Amino acid sequence: MKVKILFFLLSILVFCNVEYSQGLLETNLCINIKNNSDLDFSKDTTVSYVVTTPFINLITEEIFLDNFNEDTLTLTIENLGFLNQLLSHLFYHNINIAAKNSNSKTESNSFDFDGQKLIIPIQKKTKSILINYDYQSDFFVRCGLNFDFQPQMYEWQSWFFTHPKLKINKVEFNGFDESYFFSNLPYKTKNSTINLETNNLKNFDISFYLLNKDSYIKTNYTFDNINFNLYFLSKQNSDTSHLYTDRFFQIKDKLVLSLQEINKIFPPAKNKKQISIVESDLKIGDNQSSWGMTKTITDSTYFIYMDSSFWRDNSAIHEIIHTFENSNIEHEDSTKLFFHESLIEYMSVCVFYQNEIDRQLVLTTKMLDFLSSKEEVKSVFSIKTNETDTENNGHGNTGLIYNKTPFIINYLALLIGVRNFYEAAKDFYSEAEIKNKFLWSDFEKIIKSKGVTEEQWKIFMMSL
Repeated sequence: MKVKILFFLLSILVFCNVEYSQGLLETNLCINIKNNSDLDFSKDTTVSYVVTTPFINLITEEIFLDNFNEDTLTLTIENLGFLNQLLSHLFYHNINIAAKNSNSKTESNSFDFDGQKLIIPIQKKTKSILINYDYQSDFFVRCGLNFDFQPQMYEWQSWFFTHPKLKINKVEFNGFDESYFFSNLPYKTKNSTINLETNNLKNFDISFYLLNKDSYIKTNYTFDNINFNLYFLSKQNSDTSHLYTDRFFQIKDKLVLSLQEINKIFPPAKNKKQISIVESDLKIGDNQSSWGMTKTITDSTYFIYMDSSFWRDNSAIHEIIHTFENSNIEHEDSTKLFFHESLIEYMSVCVFYQNEIDRQLVLTTKMLDFLSSKEEVKSVFSIKTNETDTENNGHGNTGLIYNKTPFIINYLALLIGVRNFYEAAKDFYSEAEIKNKFLWSDFEKIIKSKGVTEEQWKIFMMSL
């Protein structure tokens, strides 16, 4: 009887493995980065390039068909907005597809591309498909012209073709001599070639970022166990003119004071960590809202890109504080934006504006800005994203998350004192480390233990 049961279970396992492997695709990606001044744009017979970035990416995507038995392969561009689908000819140029047989001989293969779906007929003898094309980032559509910083952000628009059963084996970059290179994945460099580590890749999320070396001055600075790689724009613009003579010299004192305060909330880094910070002209929406983002590459490596104006207020410190969080700790869905953004925004204000009068002025101004905006008055617990809505005057939920809610958090801090609030935050993050989860019940318990009454807590909750 036991033998029959074991045989039955093994049969199910084998069947499931066959079903899973049936149709499984594997791919290698090779990206050659070319300065756009080196390219012959006349070869593009469909439409002229919109040359808005310093580099064009020449991409080869090889898809292996060993376990694929269908006569048509359909690939898609992920995260493609309606406008970008209509304008797809601005991003994907000179598409050429070749079929490779078992003898490694290649021949041209027909295809149909509508701006989002790439449909390729497959012959039985074909072992792999080679897709060659030139890709230009859609960044200029969202944020305007930028000849210094060039992001290829998967969450905005995939720069390669995907399939539900696609497995990415290799991602290789060449030709970055004239650029600084960053990615949201760890990578290794060997013989002028960058290879991304894709073992922990989730949902095809591969993004990379290029900086024009001619546009940047790189400065290194070490604070405690943190090594900062700072990339300052070498040319003057409206946001950097007041810092132009020596950018790092102007921000150093404020940065050090802020880091000293951060260490009072978070324990100093046990291991050495590296933070790369890139400034650029990053504005979005009708009101030209400045924006930035922090990417966790590994547990000790971080990449921050942000508008140049972030150095002028607490915005750069907000991004730096993100690197002190443990990104592996789980969140409750409804409280994620409160802990991950609003609370950090409040602490960045406290850390940057250490004078009490300045701090209260900034927080009051935030609330006034929120009240004067067109944003719907709602709770931070009722929203799931902090993305800027380009169709709503560039606001979206940003005012609620970064203006209103920090002002309400300040109510708690005023009740118990900022230093006590620091202690409460430190206790809360320590508790989250132990439990590996940010729990609202822990936050409430710790805040009340510092002297907030039940009635005061109710007022706080109603205000949120």
